Amino acid sequence: MAKGSKLGLAIIGSVLITLILVAVGGYFVLPLVFPNIKAENDIVLQSNLVEINDDAYMNDTIKDFELMNGTEISITIQNNSRIAASFSSTFLLFIDQTINASLWFEISLVIEGVSNSTFPIVFYPGSNLVDYEVFTPSVNINLMSTELNSGTYDITVYWRSLQDPNGINSLSNVGSGNFLCPRTLWVQELL
Repeated sequence: MAKGSKLGLAIIGSVLITLILVAVGGYFVLPLVFPNIKAENDIVLQSNLVEINDDAYMNDTIKDFELMNGTEISITIQNNSRIAASFSSTFLLFIDQTINASLWFEISLVIEGVSNSTFPIVFYPGSNLVDYEVFTPSVNINLMSTELNSGTYDITVYWRSLQDPNGINSLSNVGSGNFLCPRTLWVQELL
């Protein structure tokens, strides 16, 4: 047998062994690292997607959670099913040039009476603040309930400010005009 063909067989053998090890490792190790990943498929019993195109503003003086405009969906489920909810959008920070401290907001996706997931938006002012409008990274919040009793559940999005630094600062979601950033709220019943 030629020297080159032994090398080729060795390379092919190494690649096959690597693929087998990665597949076996992925099958057994990933569920331990990411316990929410399931091998079986969920059955989607119903789905509702809402796109909100109106404007929403949150000033940094509001410390209590407030309902974000148009972000309410009710879903009636059967016994032993779960709710999967998702909220996404991009926001715009309006920052006063006299700001003297960091700016903190929270956006919370809530299955009322069941659970919630909160996303922080934080801005740290630099010494030479020039740009007073800053786009936030995309906000994507996902939430999965455990098995629930039959009934009607409200899925909502709340937001608030955690700090009130100098000036008039706000977080907004503009659903119309030049900075079109619609908000989407998606809810599914899973069995």
